[in-house]
Amino acid sequence: MRHVAQRPGAAARAGRRADDETLLAAAIAQPILIERPIVETDKGAVIGRTSKRVLEVL
Repeated sequence: MRHVAQRPGAAARAGRRADDETLLAAAIAQPILIERPIVETDKGAVIGRTSKRVLEVL
């Protein structure tokens, strides 16, 4: 497993936020990015590997 700091250009991207359109384009281009999506709501955040985990915070 690689850490963010080990990825090329990671330091330059630190602190930057992407808009929804950019995130969706990245997910479509590289589906591996959404294999384990992180879902965050007022109830908390979970790694959404199974739909049951996501339902816990919806």
